Amino acid sequence: MAPKLKVMSQPHDSLRKGLPTAVADLTFPKHPVEEMQRNRQEKIQEAKTKALTAQYGIAAAMRYNADTHLLSRFHRMPGIPSSFTGLEVLSGNDTTLNVEDWLGDQDMSAQYFADFHCTMEHKLK
Repeated sequence: MAPKLKVMSQPHDSLRKGLPTAVADLTFPKHPVEEMQRNRQEKIQEAKTKALTAQYGIAAAMRYNADTHLLSRFHRMPGIPSSFTGLEVLSGNDTTLNVEDWLGDQDMSAQYFADFHCTMEHKLK
């Protein structure tokens, strides 16, 4: 199968996104371990919902899902990282020490812009 060429729908914004490179434009297949790490939190939440349904009934599972949805919607002003402390307490992640806690989250490093308007444009895309 021949590789497909990408067609640009809009011009590249070099000032905000940096200079384009050929390596960055290639899409590499995801490693299976990376996929498992990305889907881990969803599987944990699904397992907890099933366990709550089995132990306490559907109302407890619905309340847990509603609380999770509500706590995941709280955000701070653009440019200020959201900590989601309530969501961490609900899921039990407040007592664990992950790599992101002491090395920093890679997604958060791209969030800091000097200009408020650039941050809003990035957030609303």
